[in-house]
Amino acid sequence: MAMKPILVFAIALIFSGYAQAQVYMQSGSSVYLQSGAELYVEGDINANAAVEGAGMVQFTGSLPHELNMHENRIANLSLNTDNQVLLGDDAVIESSLSLVKGVLKCRGGQLTLAANAIVSGGGEQSFIDASGTGSIRKQLNRDLSGYTIPIGSSNGFTPVSINASGSYSQAYIDLSSENTASPFAPVAGKDVLNHYWTIDRVGMKGDLSVLAHYGEPGSVTGDESALVAGYWDGARWNLANGKVDCRSHTVYSVLPDGKTDLSAISVKAGFAGATGLVGIYPNPAVSVTNVKVYSISNEPLVISIVDAAGRTVRTQKFTPVKGLNQAPVRVSGLTKGQYLVRVAGNDLTKTLPLSVQ
Repeated sequence: MAMKPILVFAIALIFSGYAQAQVYMQSGSSVYLQSGAELYVEGDINANAAVEGAGMVQFTGSLPHELNMHENRIANLSLNTDNQVLLGDDAVIESSLSLVKGVLKCRGGQLTLAANAIVSGGGEQSFIDASGTGSIRKQLNRDLSGYTIPIGSSNGFTPVSINASGSYSQAYIDLSSENTASPFAPVAGKDVLNHYWTIDRVGMKGDLSVLAHYGEPGSVTGDESALVAGYWDGARWNLANGKVDCRSHTVYSVLPDGKTDLSAISVKAGFAGATGLVGIYPNPAVSVTNVKVYSISNEPLVISIVDAAGRTVRTQKFTPVKGLNQAPVRVSGLTKGQYLVRVAGNDLTKTLPLSVQ
């Protein structure tokens, strides 16, 4: 059998492009790619040392690849390959990850995106498969706005966009994506999203919201419009800030500290045989918030806003339809602060906290 050539680095300074089928970096070596340099790899990388510098390592060609960094860092990595790249153990992307073509599959390894790492590209033909035993870690040391992680699974591209604001102490977010309904989805629910994302938030104080794409209606069993987004916190489903957009096929939720499963479940399952208050969105609110109610009848409801002193500062009536309802409630003109939203009627009296900014 013909053997693929192996390139062994002891000390290397790369000034220009270099093509090689397989790269092995032994312990104690030092590899530096100068700005503008590119190292094209058609086979595997097995590194016991970091790959530093502003140059780019690119997987290319049609052969299957393996990336084994043994917890070492690689400054800049690009995928432009007709095959997949298997991540066999932990690796850290220091500066940039470019996904042009090919899937980076986390097979038992964790891919860490450093706090300053930039991710570009991603799509149906090129993403990070973090399902099963693999995961992605995004380190945090500053606020993020719309930072998109091109995650996916066997069902395809299911990216996650992150918004984070607060303070950070050795903070990170771990993510994985599973092509199946949440194991905690209510058994009674006939409408369910056949996908969930496990997200673990550590070392962060502040607000974290996530927008996840499930791609297409084919990912849903039953009625997509009957779904409500939320997270499973290990004990119950929290649907207060969840939102499903059937046009863009996305789920949104504000997530707490710790490990949660983000998905969408049937709102009917949570309130079988009864009217129930699902949640308030947005919260905090500036001018208008939406009160989401699941109703089993058309009997009118009264929606009240109560301030911290217990005074009712705003009241409106709302006539629901049977099923999931969304009632807009104006909060403009109210003093900034903490309030309670109370929904009463139809054998229901329920309150949820609301913050007005």
